[in-house]
Amino acid sequence: MVSSAIELLEEALGCFGDERVLTRVTLFFLCVYEVPFTSIKQYFETFKVAGSETLVKLIEKLDDAGEPVTAIVYDSAFPWVLDVAKKFGLLKVVFFTQTCAVNSIYYHVNRGLLPLPLSKSDVSIPGLPLLRASDTPSFIHDMESTAPGLSDLSVNQLSNIDEADWVLFNIFYKLEEKEVDWMAKRWKVRTIGPTIPSFYLDKRLEDDKVYGIDLFKTKVIALVG
Repeated sequence: MVSSAIELLEEALGCFGDERVLTRVTLFFLCVYEVPFTSIKQYFETFKVAGSETLVKLIEKLDDAGEPVTAIVYDSAFPWVLDVAKKFGLLKVVFFTQTCAVNSIYYHVNRGLLPLPLSKSDVSIPGLPLLRASDTPSFIHDMESTAPGLSDLSVNQLSNIDEADWVLFNIFYKLEEKEVDWMAKRWKVRTIGPTIPSFYLDKRLEDDKVYGIDLFKTKVIALVG
């Protein structure tokens, strides 16, 4: 199962050609393959194994081609990328696309500072105003309605943040001053958002009009009956 997934991931990676930039690791895994998974947890475990092995091969391939990788900027949803970066002695830069407030809540849950299930109607988090339980992400306040595995995926984004060399957030400082200041006491933090498609900024990439990231261009064919 894992081997077939890796083969398909490697095939997708061939589309990059001479691409050197390893930002936004989600780019590497936006291929669809039919593998029977019995649970979301199993899917993510297989994803981690296949993704790690594929990323290792890509880094080695670039190194052999005389284009060594020196740093990896990766999506926080894939904390295992940090382990791959450590193996090669690379600079480890994690990029969080959600707000600092949300990430702070996930951090406190991950470290056991905010026990689940929530036992009180109010939630107190450093750097945040007093919250109602319903103000927290649904993964936190409504665990019974959350698919098994998805909650762990969200919370575990902060599992190895202490080992990252830099922590980037997709917000601007004035939007979350207190939250950013609290996090800056713990990690090397930079706010670099909001990330906006090139079409709405410098227009250097004319096709960059959406806020998502896709490996392949979508071709839409309209059928008129």
